[in-house]
Amino acid sequence: MMFAVYDGRFQPFHIGHLAFIERIHAETGLPVAVMVIHSTLSADSSGYSSVADQHHRPQKNPLTVWERVSLINQAIAHAGFTFVSGVLAIPRPDLYWSLAKAFYPAERVICLSGKDDYERQKEVFWASIGERSIVINTEGLPKISSTAIKQMMRDGEDWSHLIPAGAQRYFAQIDGYERLRVAT
Repeated sequence: MMFAVYDGRFQPFHIGHLAFIERIHAETGLPVAVMVIHSTLSADSSGYSSVADQHHRPQKNPLTVWERVSLINQAIAHAGFTFVSGVLAIPRPDLYWSLAKAFYPAERVICLSGKDDYERQKEVFWASIGERSIVINTEGLPKISSTAIKQMMRDGEDWSHLIPAGAQRYFAQIDGYERLRVAT
């Protein structure tokens, strides 16, 4: 059976991510597997891994992989997304593909947003290892990023409506606001 795969750091998981999961299913008709990437740094400072390392710095990723899996599961359950086949924590695919591959569905298409240069580099990476990827149309979806949410927190702006309703209580319990507010 074919699955649509959406992977990311989700620091934090927000309404844009939730809307993108719904769009993936609407465009592909496939069940969606959400893969939460554990943030680690590479020993290699060349190529894609060095670019990806900028996104995976520990200071930029204060929420643990298990907290993010819990946030996503709660948001998906609250939204009633029965088409999500699972939320799994995985090692970074660009560093540990031989290990990470075992977590991915056997038949898959990697879904990307194409929203920025990093997403385009991910598309090149997937092609370089022989994986099929598609860019999902993001027109009409919330234009928000985890980086923007962190900046809103630092600036004292109202950000709370950007965390999915089903995940807000747990986000407060893990002190997500304070941990993300000081993330760099």
